[in-house]
Amino acid sequence: MAVYAGGDLTVIMGDGSVLEVNSLGGDAIETYGSLTVTGPENAAVTPVIKGVAYYDCLDAGEDMILENCNFDLMCGSDGIYAESDFTATNCNLKIVCDYQGLDLDNDASDASKAVITNCVLDILSRNDRAIKGDDVSLINCQSKLSAPRDACIECDGVGIFTCTGGSLWATGLDNAIDANSKIILKDVKLYLESISGGDDYVIYSSNQFAEMEIDGEFRLYDPDGQMIYQGALTDALYSGKTYFSTEDGKVASKLVAIYGVTFYDEDGSLLKDTQVVEYGSAAEPPANPVKAADESYSYTFAGWDKAFDVVSGDLDIYATYTATPIQTEPTGDEQTGGTSWKPDMPMESQIKEELAGILAMPEPTDRAITLMLYLMRKQMFLDGNKRTAMLAGNQVMIANGCGILSIPIEIQPEFTKMLVEYYESGEMKALKQFVYDGCIDGIDFL
Repeated sequence: MAVYAGGDLTVIMGDGSVLEVNSLGGDAIETYGSLTVTGPENAAVTPVIKGVAYYDCLDAGEDMILENCNFDLMCGSDGIYAESDFTATNCNLKIVCDYQGLDLDNDASDASKAVITNCVLDILSRNDRAIKGDDVSLINCQSKLSAPRDACIECDGVGIFTCTGGSLWATGLDNAIDANSKIILKDVKLYLESISGGDDYVIYSSNQFAEMEIDGEFRLYDPDGQMIYQGALTDALYSGKTYFSTEDGKVASKLVAIYGVTFYDEDGSLLKDTQVVEYGSAAEPPANPVKAADESYSYTFAGWDKAFDVVSGDLDIYATYTATPIQTEPTGDEQTGGTSWKPDMPMESQIKEELAGILAMPEPTDRAITLMLYLMRKQMFLDGNKRTAMLAGNQVMIANGCGILSIPIEIQPEFTKMLVEYYESGEMKALKQFVYDGCIDGIDFL
């Protein structure tokens, strides 16, 4: 289905809607007046317009406004043709065409202006320019433009091209950018290339006095792929109508932004001097660092805190580590003969919860014996666990007038045997009864 309007046309797209327009003999959507295509802000699913056309996919005799929609266009002529001003906001423009991807300079009587904001541009022009306009501005856009048989971006007439924020990846057989009077590239990630080299330049102007404003630092390469310059772009690199030629006459056919990437250890110490990395390339990390173990933990290198395989800005990257608790072997009185059992690594939150349950037991003697046996098995300290457990149990016994806990020497072998069984099973009932029956002093049981 193709759409034709003799005057103005407005297309309102709903959340998640899809419009397919196809024409095997003309334009997919053509108006003699203005064309507006708009979708809802903050749509859950962005609406999509799919177009296939023998000539242009979108053709407006006057202004064209595109808002909050995705466009997937394939055509034999221009992807988008606007006779007058063009505005696109919050759109994804994917265009494959034989001629201009965006043809935005067709009103000879007046200077047309194109403003494209917060858009993703993916344009391949097989035989012509990716963007052709009079006064074109890209604002916070992510742009990948390719014109393998012509210049990639051309602004004639008034001849102003502006790109601020976002990224611009533009390659053309001839110039990456050709603008008559002014080129402004600010706060934008840049990769610009003239594929043919020779007499074609990465940036060119037919006006010898064109104004250039480009910030950042870059590398320039000649047609043979040799780097001829690195640093900020100064007036000394602008020579006549061609731009970015060095004092010895070498002309750049590729310009790519560069960034500094620095690797640090977890503590902020420098692991590798800052390296210069080209936009879209990967940084080279240092050897994996090593962090020494401390009293409680050993450490294993876990990776870096940021990705650096596709660099698009200055990066400070820090090492990260995985900490593994050191399991301490019981020593001294913690070595209980006759068993290979070892206590679990103590966990503070678990111990607090279990102790709270024991200390809430209402009967003091039961509470004291349970506390003593629990602490003996838990082994929270490097040494002296049984002695500490006995002291804790007796504190409860004495405070409640229940006598004291003491293991008579004649039954210590049986106590040790039952203690080992308790260590291995975690079941203290039999041992509690043994202690209750024979290990309490200072109380006469009638």
